[in-house]
This record gives sequence, C-alpha cells and structure tokens, in this order.
Amino acid sequence: MMAGRSGRPLSSRLITVARCVVTTTLAAASGGLTVVFTDKMLISHTWDVGMLCNGILAGLVSITAGCGDVRPWAAVVMGFIGGFVYAGSSKLQKMLKIDDVVDAGPVHFWCGIWGVLGLGLFADERGTGLSGPGLFCALALLVPQAPSARASPCGDELLLCTYNAAHRVKIPA
Repeated sequence: MMAGRSGRPLSSRLITVARCVVTTTLAAASGGLTVVFTDKMLISHTWDVGMLCNGILAGLVSITAGCGDVRPWAAVVMGFIGGFVYAGSSKLQKMLKIDDVVDAGPVHFWCGIWGVLGLGLFADERGTGLSGPGLFCALALLVPQAPSARASPCGDELLLCTYNAAHRVKIPA
C-alpha cells in the first residue's frame, strides 16, 4: 500500500476512518434512545421528538473527543451515559430557571465535558495515536487473565493478548 503524507499506509488510515464512522453512529444512536426512553418513562411520559434529537446530539458530542480512540462497545457506553448527562443537566437547568430554549448548554457543555472524561476512561491502545490507553484499558493490561495469558519461549516474559494486541510484560525473577 502507498503511504501518504502521514507516513501511515492507506489501509491503516481507512481503518481509522471506519472506526470513527462506526463509533460516532453507535454513540448517537445510544444517546438518542437513552434520552427518549428516559423522558418517556421518568420525565414527561410522552414521546418527544425534540428530546430524541437532543439525545442524538448528546451522543454525538459525547463521542467527538474520542471517536477514533475508543472501541465500539465503549462508544455505546459513552453515548448512553451522555444521554443521562443531557437529561439530568437539562432538568437541572429548568429547575434553576436558566433560559435556554434549545438546551444548547446541556448538550454542548455538559456532554462535551463528559466526552473528554470518557475518553480518559475508555481510550484503547489501538487508535489514532493521539491519546494513550484510558483507565479501563490500562487496568485490563495490568491484570493477566488465564485464557488470554501464555508464557513466552524466553520464560522471563509473559505475553498478554488483551484487546487483540500483544504486550510484553517483564516478570521479575
């Protein structure tokens, strides 16, 4: 494959683009569904298209910081939590009598903060390379599990196959 200006092969860049598309779509769907069902069950007890649209936006804003650096399952979780962040902050804003007709503050401010924090939690080691592994990925790399760990031929290292990537960890003698 030809390498572009970034020095990365074209196939690697296309994989990154595909990951961004998938995670963005999953987070938007997750945020929209979370908000519309939360609103139906707990808040207004009606189906509200405006809440659905703002829930989709909440999911999009929540994943924007890390769309290329999180796994699809983490995008669903980030959109899900972003939906609750939006619903809660929108309700709080109404209780405090803050006038925001289209709920731009809860969508962009609070879900944006959640998106940055979520990236710090859910980023994995295989992404764009703009972030390091998040807290959950780093913890998973430190804890060897029986089915995913096997001894290397050298004997003094352990090869961990976590998240479909091989990491060598020195084991003290």
